[in-house]
Amino acid sequence: MFFPENRRGRRITHTVASIAIVVGVAGCASNAPENTPEQGDYRQNIEKLAASLKEQGDTAAVAGMYQNAVERYPHDQRLELQLGNALLADKQYAQAEKVFRHILGSDIEQPDALLGLGSAQLFSGNPELASANLERASQRLDTHTVWVRLGVARAMLGHMDDSVNAFQRDVKLAPNSPDRQTNLAIALALAERSQPAQQLMQKVCDSPLAEQRHFKARILVDVLAGDEHKAASDLLPNASSDERNQLMARARQIASLPTGAQQVKELGILKAAR
Repeated sequence: MFFPENRRGRRITHTVASIAIVVGVAGCASNAPENTPEQGDYRQNIEKLAASLKEQGDTAAVAGMYQNAVERYPHDQRLELQLGNALLADKQYAQAEKVFRHILGSDIEQPDALLGLGSAQLFSGNPELASANLERASQRLDTHTVWVRLGVARAMLGHMDDSVNAFQRDVKLAPNSPDRQTNLAIALALAERSQPAQQLMQKVCDSPLAEQRHFKARILVDVLAGDEHKAASDLLPNASSDERNQLMARARQIASLPTGAQQVKELGILKAAR
């Protein structure tokens, strides 16, 4: 039950007008030299349209649009990276991995491609390779995305202390974020570092930025820490006794699993990493 800061809107079907724009912008293959003013204008138009479609949640249209763009300008690394990320967003992980591998074939240290490849591997169920590539990316990138995905990959492998380190780095980028602090607190609890986990969740819930999900997470952390007495008395705004009992039962189920890696899987943290 990790908590991402960015929430994707629900997918909706793009309009006929949007389809027409995609076709018009994509056009046919061009023999124009790379990085010409024409190519710059084309890329700018694509990015504006992609931003609009992302707002609508139409990930398939974005992926198709960037596929057309890369076919038009096959040596434009920026467009290729955007295609890979669009395929990730559309959950086409195998295709995304191919795109990022192609980029790395000519630029083996390209950090955004390393991040994309590691992300595709993580989401397709290969945390070992994902962890290695996300680690490489983290040496060149210092972003929320790389640290939260690396933290998840490490946790899925059962490397709980390494997972904590990644989430700690993420918190340093935004020290007042209750979502990031909650991610770290849960990682600490899974690493059996109960006292700092509970203290951090108390800080989160004392923050004016705390929301319902953070109070729920505090109950989870307390149960993982073996402190059900505290969990039973924790403030849970606008929730019935039945809701609290269901939450505690779910937390007990997770806490009863024999390994941290199994607990991570049961928490469904991949959804947050996306």
